[in-house]
Amino acid sequence: MTAAQGEHDAEMGLASRRPDRMDEDARVVRWTDDGWEGVRALLMRELPERRYERTAYVRWLYEENPLGRAHAASALERGDTIAHYACVPVDYRRGASVRRFVFSLHAVTDRRAQGRGWFSRLGEEVYAQAEAAGAAGVIGVSNANSTPPVVKRLGFRLLGPLPVRVVPPLPRFSRRRAWYGEAVTAPAEAAGLLERRGAFTPHGTSGWDHYWTVSTLTWRLSAPDCGPYVVHVGDDLAVVSLSVRLAGPTRASVILKVFPLGARAGVVDAGPAIDYVRRWHRAVFSVYAGFNRRVLVRGVQPPRRLQPSPLNLIYRSLDPNLPDTAFRLDTFEFLDMDAY
Repeated sequence: MTAAQGEHDAEMGLASRRPDRMDEDARVVRWTDDGWEGVRALLMRELPERRYERTAYVRWLYEENPLGRAHAASALERGDTIAHYACVPVDYRRGASVRRFVFSLHAVTDRRAQGRGWFSRLGEEVYAQAEAAGAAGVIGVSNANSTPPVVKRLGFRLLGPLPVRVVPPLPRFSRRRAWYGEAVTAPAEAAGLLERRGAFTPHGTSGWDHYWTVSTLTWRLSAPDCGPYVVHVGDDLAVVSLSVRLAGPTRASVILKVFPLGARAGVVDAGPAIDYVRRWHRAVFSVYAGFNRRVLVRGVQPPRRLQPSPLNLIYRSLDPNLPDTAFRLDTFEFLDMDAY
């Protein structure tokens, strides 16, 4: 093991060593309803974000998913939550086939407890829960530092880097192909409109992609202390977006999801739609992360060394009939993960 990898293992709590007295005082417990505040406080300490300031986001994520409760476990030491990990149910589709998977999130260890192997112990507990519930596999996103130990110690397969593109404004002469859309901010209204316009229509791609329905999209767009989300619907595409402040009044629009509408074949150029979204948000440029085999997104891909936290897609099979070597994603975008 290299020194760098040892540091990565310590960061993830993956390093192994003989248990000491503190470990004897600690235990892994299956997450229960009385653990809200401990989990929220740990997330806020280690991953400080607005959505962790209250328990509402974690309650929504773990309890209100229309596909079922989260599979989760915590490590407690003298009553304090020192590590936590969860997977939430998600359905993926390949052609007409729909399977239940889980998405990996909230792998967090209190910095004072790192290097004691908590993530490995919590991971095996959570994967056993997901497997018992019938999940076919675990889909996750890890940063560059965490990927080697997760692959080595927890049996994940690296699917590849998650590409990021910065999409500049279209030249004015290109706007002759202007994309006309309407913006919807009410989650249930937006999801219902997308269903009527054919955003959830099965298509003939050979890999897996997230199977969105009215209920799951309404739930996802209702996330407390996130957004606000906007759904823009045009003739051939629908786009889910939000905007982020960069400096002063300067903003960037973030493209969370692009839905081709209907069962049309071929690849749709998303350039006019993304430029419309940028102008709707009064943003200077747009950011798109991920890939969509039915959509063309042009833009500048920043070198990974210049990205603040380059991400990788990882997968672990829980079903011997669907080995990780046979798993391939056709689409994965911001809305398919827990970012934003």
